[in-house]
Amino acid sequence: MKFRIISLLCLVASLVSKAQTHEVQLDADGIMRVGAPVTIVTIGNSITAGYSNTSTDWAWPAQMGRMLGPEYQVKNYAVSGTTMNQHVNSSFRKTGNYPKAKAANPDILVIAHGTNDANPGWWSKWGEQFCDDYKSMVASFREEGRNPILYCALAPPVFNASRAEQDKNITQGVIPYVKQVAAEVGADIIDFNTPFVGRNDYFPDNVHPSDPAAELMAEMVKSAILPKQILSAQTKVKKGTVVSPTMVVVESGSSATLIPSAPTKGTWQWSGPNGYTSTKRVLKLKKITSGGVYTVRLQDKAGNVSVLNFLVSVRGQKAGTITPHVTVSNGGWQETTTVTARPGEDVKFGPSCSAGNDEGTWSWRGPNGYFAYGREQTISVMTAAKAGRYGVTYTDAQGRQTSAVFDVKVEGERYCPELVNHGHNEDGWRQTDTIAVKLGTPVTFAPHPMNGKWEWTGPNGFHSNERHNQIYDFDEKMAGQYIGTYTNEAGCRKQLIITLTIAK
Repeated sequence: MKFRIISLLCLVASLVSKAQTHEVQLDADGIMRVGAPVTIVTIGNSITAGYSNTSTDWAWPAQMGRMLGPEYQVKNYAVSGTTMNQHVNSSFRKTGNYPKAKAANPDILVIAHGTNDANPGWWSKWGEQFCDDYKSMVASFREEGRNPILYCALAPPVFNASRAEQDKNITQGVIPYVKQVAAEVGADIIDFNTPFVGRNDYFPDNVHPSDPAAELMAEMVKSAILPKQILSAQTKVKKGTVVSPTMVVVESGSSATLIPSAPTKGTWQWSGPNGYTSTKRVLKLKKITSGGVYTVRLQDKAGNVSVLNFLVSVRGQKAGTITPHVTVSNGGWQETTTVTARPGEDVKFGPSCSAGNDEGTWSWRGPNGYFAYGREQTISVMTAAKAGRYGVTYTDAQGRQTSAVFDVKVEGERYCPELVNHGHNEDGWRQTDTIAVKLGTPVTFAPHPMNGKWEWTGPNGFHSNERHNQIYDFDEKMAGQYIGTYTNEAGCRKQLIITLTIAK
């Protein structure tokens, strides 16, 4: 397959999603019906995990998920410090997230490894194995007949003279190899490197992207994926309800017809429950007694692949019973569906289902177009605009669904969280207001909370709008007080001071 490099130039042509309303609506069975989203899995290192972002909600996969909308579910399994390299302890394959990423059975897989592999010590020893390790990783996601649409990301540059050799390994080693692998395995390329060359202002610690940089990366990936998702849908039922173009609820024993279409010709491939497969375009299901997700893929003559999921549910069949659990800020868990929070507090939902929490899909809808996926969800910094009804639906492998609704009120005196300093030098991370730093060494400070905006001022003209800050090559001019100002949506404004001193 011919691959395509996506860069900042493509952002001009980004698709604009239509405004949609995702308020909570229950049917006659008390279920908030939601379809089966296209699942995108991202794997990589700290750049993808969101190590230096305000929070994981601002890592590029999370930002991309919001851009794509509820038709896509983005699952980020990146782990900080990991490599594609199979031979070192930091290998992504040796983490717990690796089997989880495979178990997610992605429709689309984005691989963003390479930065840590380019570490001079590792690259000199293992660089020649990089292609084999990469192809082996791809093959593992294609086991048991699975075949996710694949995107390979080129690692962004790293900055500072101390990382010059690592950056050289990225540009002259990792990137050519990734392009080679992409051509061999039939993947598209997403270029995280070229647009950021010379833009160390986007990388506060010379390695990890700021929130704005992560936003640009999210746009790049979205602009790579959406133009190829060309399938549209129609469904018909004999006895039942067409909830949406990709979702039906049928009476037991009835029939349904799933009709995908596309502006181009190609090869059709269906997969579904109990090993179901078909190569016809139109899928006719008869005498339905059990539902599930039916996935259709179209591969055109150029090798481009588009994917769409249809959900079939049988009326009267439910996926167990949901037990609601809620906690507000630092309070304990309560088994309730009615919540009152003060402005500025966080509300965390943690429902459980008698059918099993991890074997199905949890889908959330709420006020002002809120949507999310995953069992546990946190609504950070509650405001009056975020108050209202939140619904969650659990969908199992047979297409059975069950729902719960949470009513959230916001009232009372504004809550401002405690600010807590965290610093890191040669002695590691610790909670402290003063850090002794040796001359010529780096120092990092990254206070909590992560659910607001931070602005810093300090010695030698220091200024930053990042929560996570790293100073390289510490010298006498950098010693002194660094003042961090925290603000959030609820109108809270607080300051803290961290003092950097010269270690004796």
